[in-house]
Amino acid sequence: MLKDISKYIIDDRIFNVKFKCDLNVCKGGCCTMYSELGAPILESEITEIRNLLNKIKKKLPQKNLEILENEGFFLEYENKFYLNNIKNRDCVFSFREKNVAKCIFEKMYFDGEIEFRKPVSCQLFPVRISGDEREVLRFEYFNECNYALENGEKNNLTIFEFVKEALIRELGTETYNQINENYLNKC
Repeated sequence: MLKDISKYIIDDRIFNVKFKCDLNVCKGGCCTMYSELGAPILESEITEIRNLLNKIKKKLPQKNLEILENEGFFLEYENKFYLNNIKNRDCVFSFREKNVAKCIFEKMYFDGEIEFRKPVSCQLFPVRISGDEREVLRFEYFNECNYALENGEKNNLTIFEFVKEALIRELGTETYNQINENYLNKC
């Protein structure tokens, strides 16, 4: 049975712009870019993160622990939730490894220590989802990602392909495939 995908408003650039991150070049810029609010998180992710805090705290730098202790790990602004950050820069869940900012969730996930990979908005980056029903998908351009655009061209990988795993996590396989098929039929 096909799902109705007509509710989705999708930025065409997601299908046309080539993109592939290279942490060795950007140094984890998406985890450290200037912003008063950190990455958006879902209300459901707050509980999940809260349940992991004791495990995660053991692996974070002292400055992160101080923020977690004094300010908490998330902020609420206009009824939406965002990860806290350090001095409007580093995500409170980031750490440095060989001068590259990395996500503690993702490290622990790939090390087999936790099942939560990272907030879905982080995994979806540079795609942002908005709207009352999370129906608007758009490409958010950042200067820090210029090399990722070049790298995407070299590897012939679109944003849609680059964030496939995250889109499937957010929308489900069936919806992802339908959106992909719908786009291909337009071409």
